[in-house]
Amino acid sequence: MTQKGGIKNIGLRGIKETTSIHYNPDFFGKEKDKIVEERDCYQKEGVDACSYEFISAGIHIWYGKVNSRKKIKSRFDVISPHIHMLFSIRADCLYSVGSSNDPSFIFSDQEHNILLLPNRPVSIELKPNKASETFSINLTPELFFSYFPATTALCNEFRESLEQRVPVQFSHQNLPITPRINALLYDILHCSLSGYSKRLYMEAKVIELLAVQLDQYEQLRLDPVYPGVKKEEAEKMHQVQRIIENNPDKTFSLKELSRQVGTNEYNLKKHFKVVFGNTVFGYLQTFRMEKAKAMLAEGNTKIAEVSRLLGYKHATHFTTAFKKYFGFLPNKMRAFLLLDLLEMDLTVWCESMQVC
Repeated sequence: MTQKGGIKNIGLRGIKETTSIHYNPDFFGKEKDKIVEERDCYQKEGVDACSYEFISAGIHIWYGKVNSRKKIKSRFDVISPHIHMLFSIRADCLYSVGSSNDPSFIFSDQEHNILLLPNRPVSIELKPNKASETFSINLTPELFFSYFPATTALCNEFRESLEQRVPVQFSHQNLPITPRINALLYDILHCSLSGYSKRLYMEAKVIELLAVQLDQYEQLRLDPVYPGVKKEEAEKMHQVQRIIENNPDKTFSLKELSRQVGTNEYNLKKHFKVVFGNTVFGYLQTFRMEKAKAMLAEGNTKIAEVSRLLGYKHATHFTTAFKKYFGFLPNKMRAFLLLDLLEMDLTVWCESMQVC
């Protein structure tokens, strides 16, 4: 967190088994037309952390990785109410609002939701001995409400909570982070534009994220039970999903997957499409491509190795599939993305790329 963004980092205070961090944030600052972008890393009191922050005209984006041997408690003395879009990529976190010690919201790995947080103290607790990764987008209520008709149920519920100064969550149960949401978060984090162009890009991606979240919620609300799919059969489809994601280097036949989860090929093809909105092999392809993009962006793995790890016998086949999916070749990743947004100094990066 940065002073430029109006957020005072008071530091880390070791308390035996707990590390306490205290912030006094004004997420959107006084100069609403100014763009602030900061990266930060620190190592103190058994805590290793890196963060990225972007602030511009009613939008505050924060991404952080934290690895701590202790439980972490962060207290935010919130100056103004705001909409909080939280994506718990890899974290077990508890949100408490006001003076209550009981958690108002609970998040686990790969979950997201939209919260309205009033101008009351907010405490966030992260469990110890776990590498946590979270992504949050904070919007002013004015900007958020401008995206929706005034008569929508979401706006009405959030406006009432705003007047009563009580926290509320959009979906009563957290929603799963999908490959599409992961891709959007990745695009935000690795945007290489600057100035007002970046501001436009970031807001466009935030709007797209909102649209995807709302669509996902509508699907779950309208179809709380997958039509034509029994609960135990839906669980088998989730088992297939886990098999695919845990073994991206393998291409299973439908017959083999069916046998592993105790169903038949017909039900697998039909029910998987209902549950995930994609075919088994379509889902595998999407997962492989998004995984490949993330690995290449880290800059530590060669294309041939990525190809092998994702089950391609020949790198040329992988290159063709990557180009078809993303629209550019995998060896062009460095031209499109910042290589190491959090931990590499931008000046060093420019010198290494000979563009400064």
